[in-house]
Amino acid sequence: MDVKQLTTPWQRSRGAMFQKRLGETVLLFVYPHAAPRLFQTFFCSPLRIIALDDDGDVLFDQVKQPGQFVRLPASRLIVEANPEHELPPDFLQELARKAPEVSAATGTWDVDASIDRLLFALFKEAVADMRRVHEAHACRGEVRLEVLREKFAPWERGQLTNSASFLLDFSHLCNLPETALRLSWQVLDVETDCLTGITAASVAGVPWQADFPIRCLRCGNPKASWRQVLAPQPGLAPETAWRYERPENHVPLCRRCVPWLKWKEREDLRLDLVQGLWGQRHDAFWAWHQAAKRGQLPLDWDQESYPLWPRRFGGDSWETGSGAFEVADPRPPDEVSRTSAHLAALSHILNGRGGLSGKRGRGKFTPWYPLMKLAEIPMMEVICDPTRRIKGAVKYP
Repeated sequence: MDVKQLTTPWQRSRGAMFQKRLGETVLLFVYPHAAPRLFQTFFCSPLRIIALDDDGDVLFDQVKQPGQFVRLPASRLIVEANPEHELPPDFLQELARKAPEVSAATGTWDVDASIDRLLFALFKEAVADMRRVHEAHACRGEVRLEVLREKFAPWERGQLTNSASFLLDFSHLCNLPETALRLSWQVLDVETDCLTGITAASVAGVPWQADFPIRCLRCGNPKASWRQVLAPQPGLAPETAWRYERPENHVPLCRRCVPWLKWKEREDLRLDLVQGLWGQRHDAFWAWHQAAKRGQLPLDWDQESYPLWPRRFGGDSWETGSGAFEVADPRPPDEVSRTSAHLAALSHILNGRGGLSGKRGRGKFTPWYPLMKLAEIPMMEVICDPTRRIKGAVKYP
């Protein structure tokens, strides 16, 4: 079985939501301390939920259907799995033994909050989303796809459809505005053909630039900007094109280094830099880019389980380029996996225009030092012969 440890608030808040089935995957929620917790199974498939103590002994073990609240006893370790799977005691004890220690954070609702208050908050947010749709259409009461595409980003449209589904599924619990229900039906109707793409975008296409540490890779200037490397093909649907806004297609450079490097004119430099920075994560994105460009994306691509790109395009972990749901949230380029090909790409950068062998920056800064530090390249191992190629190096076609 594939065990996924959910240790951050973001990972724990998503859990198994928006996945058809967990399959062979077992989710292990790891919290900083034991406490009674209130879980929910909205937008989930049927789940087996198990609460463990620190020794791996079972405190709670039940199968729950979608759309339920689940009160769990005080525990630091929660397991979610496919209901058909048998999880023997020795397996659960091994999970508890290998569970990491995590810093204090809050990843679920306050156990003291009543279910009524929680439901009211969910309904309030969903109705507010339908109000946004209503206002975007000038309060005309008719939802049109072209207006949704113009007014909302794909990830926002994914959230809107989630809100619409929630209102319709649980409208029997309280008296909701008729306009909100009518708009919910229309949103789901006009988004039918785009539903898979925008649901994936709601998971993996959220804005990230403001949350990432940003510093020019060449000079270290903190006033840098994220520069896009590859542009989507003209006419590509926004439900697909949002992947070009992912971090794997960007590098941080300041406004002074951009003209000096001739960034816009030099495609080879742009590709070398993004490949060396993001390693195998960019390789997976590049494989998707090429397949999308040629219209050769796999027909069996499960975008709910792999919202970024098909499984075969990347590895099994975030560092190796996995596009799986659990690792789809944008992250900085720390600890990505780099092969000799990626180091060769960095060698081209370090020995090219404005690199270590150039005069620009002498006495002020070491060119590309932030990049070398991020990629963990010791100064003494930097290749200073531009004609030398690392064995196994590859270039983009």
